[in-house]
Amino acid sequence: MPLPNSSSTARETAVSAYFLVGVTACGKSAVAELLAEREGHELLSADSMQVYRGMDIGTAKPPPEERSRVIYHGLDLVTPDLPFSTWEFREHALEVLGANAAAGKKTVVVGGSGLYVKSLTSGLRETPGADPSVRERWTDVLEREGIGALQEALKGMPGGIYESIADKQNPRRLLRALEMAEAGVTDLNATWGGPGDTPMAGLRMGREDLETRIRARVIDMYNRGLVAEVEGLLEKYGPLSASARKAIGYAEVLDLLAGCRTRDEAIERTVVRTRQLAKRQQTWFNHQANVVWIETEAATPVALTAERVAAHWREHGPVPVAAA
Repeated sequence: MPLPNSSSTARETAVSAYFLVGVTACGKSAVAELLAEREGHELLSADSMQVYRGMDIGTAKPPPEERSRVIYHGLDLVTPDLPFSTWEFREHALEVLGANAAAGKKTVVVGGSGLYVKSLTSGLRETPGADPSVRERWTDVLEREGIGALQEALKGMPGGIYESIADKQNPRRLLRALEMAEAGVTDLNATWGGPGDTPMAGLRMGREDLETRIRARVIDMYNRGLVAEVEGLLEKYGPLSASARKAIGYAEVLDLLAGCRTRDEAIERTVVRTRQLAKRQQTWFNHQANVVWIETEAATPVALTAERVAAHWREHGPVPVAAA
């Protein structure tokens, strides 16, 4: 049964999108691709690491053959030696969504980067909730390089956000400020809107299935050439940006290349960090977004899960995108 179009429901606004969210490795990308291809929709990735060119294997970026079947947006927006904020993602996303709306097309937003999703559903009018991927990266910086590294990073952020921090020796406040800065917020007292009334669809998988998929994915990434990918990025771009070099998988390969870890240790550390990220992502979406969860298992056919997602979209319609 087809999804509703702009003429079949009054709940659509000038700019809206079908959302499919969930933690890393839960299978949401395959489901979104199937539905987008079937319905003639375009896809917008809401993944804070897939924006980087050349970071393909470690971010599980869709390969060229998949992108030939569905029009993708949100990929390869910046080189990995440069920073990229939630604000910049939102600007790109609004341009895509606006153009598609004007052309009578629908967009499927798929991803697990909480602030990217919330920037679309709630705008940028509220202090953002903690983003698990951003917190993970900067916590790793704190553990490796100390509080001074956080202070120096904030000094380089636009808008004078470092000067507005009351206690510059408090690691928790520094981490929070870095999360906000990466979201494009420079005013620590800024506010966003609420999550909205229209629920998003989300995929949720049991812990054992998810952990099995995570381990298999990490091993596959190494087998497909993740180490060579990182070597190529360093050769082409030199030092990576703070976000890119702390990304799960990439940080561990950099340690491997520096002789700080063995291959097995790098794989295991990547698995652990990915599991930790998935737990934080689930907590974030539970508390920061309006999501109806669709249970799935590793053995569930993609087509069956896709039909459950499509049923949710038919019932609730697309989610309005905040204009401000």
